[in-house]
Amino acid sequence: MSIDRVLDDIKRRGKATTYSVEGLDDLHVDQTGLDFIASNEGFYSKIYNDANPRTPVKNLGTPKGYRFKYGPTGTATIGYGHLPHPNLKDFWEDYLPSGNKKLTKDEAMQIKKAQLMADYEHKVKRRLKRLPTQNQFNALVDRVYLGVPGKQWGKIIAAFNAGDDDRVYDLLYNYTETHAKPTNKFFKGWSNRDKRRAKLYGSESDEGEDENFEDDGRIKIAFIGDSNANVMARKYKKDEDNEDKNLRNFSVGGWGVDLAGKSWLKTLKLYKNALDSGEEKIKGFSPEARKANSLLRFKPDVITVL
Repeated sequence: MSIDRVLDDIKRRGKATTYSVEGLDDLHVDQTGLDFIASNEGFYSKIYNDANPRTPVKNLGTPKGYRFKYGPTGTATIGYGHLPHPNLKDFWEDYLPSGNKKLTKDEAMQIKKAQLMADYEHKVKRRLKRLPTQNQFNALVDRVYLGVPGKQWGKIIAAFNAGDDDRVYDLLYNYTETHAKPTNKFFKGWSNRDKRRAKLYGSESDEGEDENFEDDGRIKIAFIGDSNANVMARKYKKDEDNEDKNLRNFSVGGWGVDLAGKSWLKTLKLYKNALDSGEEKIKGFSPEARKANSLLRFKPDVITVL
């Protein structure tokens, strides 16, 4: 395979480390994470200057550390945002616009996966004190991959280790708007990526679901408390004849809320956790937190999930 030298070089530069949190050693960015990064980076089969992609380059630039530089801001780049290493100058010269080779998307994805494992995943894992879900890990690695100063990264990690996922969501969502100037030419692109990254962090994966809330088609909810609160739960059935198969409707004392997809599941988890812990208000500004806080104002005594 033509990229074996690249993969071997990346692996050689990687750090072999074990972690105290159970499960971290085997946790890596999965295909969802790779696709997320690839879609944000864009694909280039030839070497280009990331500061000016439209102007073809004539050489690899000046070696500087782990990359080739074009002037003060440009960097030689290829594939899905990969920075060719000066160790392989003779290899990458064939991928210049004037060269006779092109990188394929499959090769670029293999390189990106190896690069994340060698250079970025350990920067996330070494700070974690609890195991993240797959998509939380994907999002955190993407934040480190794009770059984050130590102070800001410390805030994100502190919130994660404290179990405050809503705070992490907010920090990821508003990162560029908080720390960058709107006059920066990359501001809009970075900000949009922030929002997509936060949504990735907050999305559920099949792994790590609370088995007590497994949607087996027989979900029923019962609230007992306020005498004026009448709660009705519709049976959910997964079949093509059910027009509302992606929607659960709840009515509490004449007030109703519609929860679609997996959002309802996150809402119920937040809500039940608050009931169990005696909390009167759930922190965070996610849609699920707002809906769960609305449910809390009825202060029912019991929630039953069958």
